[in-house]
Amino acid sequence: MKVTAASIAVDKIRLDLDNPRLFHERLTGKAPTNEDELMKSISKDNDFRKLLKSIKKSGVMDPIWLVPNPDGTYLVIEGNRRVTSLKTLIAAGESNPSVDFTKVRANVIDPTTDPQEIKLQKARLQTGKREWGVFNVSALIHEFHHVDLMAIEDIAIEMQESVSYIKKLLNSYEMFLEYSTSTGDTNKNRFAYFNEAPKKVIEWVEDDDENKNDYH
Repeated sequence: MKVTAASIAVDKIRLDLDNPRLFHERLTGKAPTNEDELMKSISKDNDFRKLLKSIKKSGVMDPIWLVPNPDGTYLVIEGNRRVTSLKTLIAAGESNPSVDFTKVRANVIDPTTDPQEIKLQKARLQTGKREWGVFNVSALIHEFHHVDLMAIEDIAIEMQESVSYIKKLLNSYEMFLEYSTSTGDTNKNRFAYFNEAPKKVIEWVEDDDENKNDYH
């Protein structure tokens, strides 16, 4: 993957509406449909005010990741929260003599890069971050396997995880989807009931439909 380090004007950056962290919102049919809605959603995050305060004081410390759009703008691959912070500070007229909120350091991915490789890079960059969570990792694995038709072994290699770990998350997410479909409950906290349940419990649930209905 060819990547170029650059300083990019914030007003040229567009937030990523397909960010993996929005899987739950898409599942519930409440995903943001435009940048303003996404910024409002991000701003409600419990840790956003801390991030905003930190960036106001010291700026963005780590480069974000972008890919150029045909119209001369850039799409965020990793860094939605940091870009939202900068846009919020600019809109509020905030200033800091030692920080330029109008520009941000970025790793810009060559636009000729295969879209699937960009998607995989997005997963590598965001997987493991505390605010992202295992639910979104599992949803992304499900998309790689069922939408992009990637083999489980290939997903494991690309995400630098064991095959057994990928299989476990994939199975947990599929069980959660089945639960959500049958009950209408899309609370992602319920995911733990499948992903963290003892192996014997999961085997009992999968043993027959009556057990499954009882568990649901």
